[in-house]
Amino acid sequence: MTESILTRLSLEIEYKAGLDKEGKDVFRKFSISNIKEEASDDSIGKLGNAIGSLLDTQIYRVSKATKHEIITF
Repeated sequence: MTESILTRLSLEIEYKAGLDKEGKDVFRKFSISNIKEEASDDSIGKLGNAIGSLLDTQIYRVSKATKHEIITF
């Protein structure tokens, strides 16, 4: 039998960091680890948007990232 166990939950905010030499958008990612498993998608989204507003730049994406460990027994 194989099972996956959540080992990490994090919030990722991808934002516009400026322009490169050719005038193309440059994006960066900001990540917060150790989000509680009980946190709802709504609360994670609100947190991401609140942090994004503090960055004073265009937010490209707010996402929830998970990491699972696969265990076979």
